[in-house]
Parts: sequence; C-alpha cells; structure tokens
Amino acid sequence: DRLAATIIRKLAGQALTVEAALTGRTQLFVEALLADGAATNLTTARKLADELLAAHKKYLPQFA
Repeated sequence: DRLAATIIRKLAGQALTVEAALTGRTQLFVEALLADGAATNLTTARKLADELLAAHKKYLPQFA
C-alpha cells in the first residue's frame, strides 16, 4: 500500500537522522536525506548535507 510505503520511508529517514545526530556521522545524514526523499541523488544529498551542517554548525558540534 502506497501510504504505508511512504510512512516507512519517512520513519527510516527520521531514524537515520537521529543516529547521525547522535554519532556525528555525515554519511548517515546523507543517507537520511535520501531515505526521506529530501534529495533524490547522492550528489545533491551530499551538497545539501554540507550546506545544512555548515549553516547550523553552532548547534551541531558533533559533526565538526
């Protein structure tokens, strides 16, 4: 069912985001962006991750 698939994808993205935040692993954050659908390809996901982490580095020291 399409709704269940969408919800599962969103939850997977959230779980990866939490794990990335707790560990400071940028690659997990990139995977989270892809799993969530915020980015549709690896190049865009990496660029978006870099830009977001740079913009919020004051609040995300674990990614330094």
